[in-house]
Amino acid sequence: MKIIYLIFIAIISLLEAKVTVCAHYFGQPEFIKYQYLFFKKNLLDEHELIIFEDSNDFKISEQIQKECEKYDIKYVHIPYSVFEKPNLPITDSGINVTSPSFQCSVATQYIYDNYVIPSEDICLILDNDIFLLSPFSIEKHLGTYSFSYVRQEKGQPNQLISYMLPNFVIFNPLMMPEKEQFDFNLGSILGARTDSGGYTYFYLQDYAFLGQEVATYYLCETPSDLKIRFDDRYPLLFHSTEWGSHYFMAQDTFLHLRMGSNWSRHPKYAQMRKELDCFFQELLRGDLQ
Repeated sequence: MKIIYLIFIAIISLLEAKVTVCAHYFGQPEFIKYQYLFFKKNLLDEHELIIFEDSNDFKISEQIQKECEKYDIKYVHIPYSVFEKPNLPITDSGINVTSPSFQCSVATQYIYDNYVIPSEDICLILDNDIFLLSPFSIEKHLGTYSFSYVRQEKGQPNQLISYMLPNFVIFNPLMMPEKEQFDFNLGSILGARTDSGGYTYFYLQDYAFLGQEVATYYLCETPSDLKIRFDDRYPLLFHSTEWGSHYFMAQDTFLHLRMGSNWSRHPKYAQMRKELDCFFQELLRGDLQ
């Protein structure tokens, strides 16, 4: 059965694929410009960017929608009813419908169920604080794999629960068996409390052989060409261990500004954002509208 499925995958993978980028926004409408321009500049595949927004602040929602209109980006508002009566069950005490991790799971599941499952494109789901800094092909990266993901682990060394982080995951839905069974929920599994995406553990139990893991490189400890060029001007971005900023795939590829939403309320956040704006504008010099 596994061999037959791998042959089927190899045949499907010979077909040219378009990429749909599904970016999840709760805030930071100012990031839309950078995500859009960096994908336009560096993503080597034919692609479409879709912004999914679920802010509980009307003004933020309006700003996100206006930014999408400015750059002619498809905009999807995730209805509040999705969070009031979520399809995902609450499995642990301490989790409720207002828990940020649970809401992340619900939003990601909504995107996956309504846009990834019926799609004929390769689909990337990512957070709003991830930016493609160098030329890259998602289709070539995925190759004959059905999905690509960042692995997270919880539990004890003798009983590790491995699952997918929902902030950066690539799917080829045409090459995924039982794709309707994919679950981004969170909760305890074999005694380990998982975060958003924890229940992808169950899909990986059956189909891990169809996926590949995405490498992570932390800026503060990873040498790279961009670091050589810019680290003296932007020390918080490239040297601070507090932010936990990192690259996905390889050095200088997808930059994840891990504290982009300022969830930690760090006193140097404004300084870091100023560095980021200057850094991005330098990389996009000549491409800004």
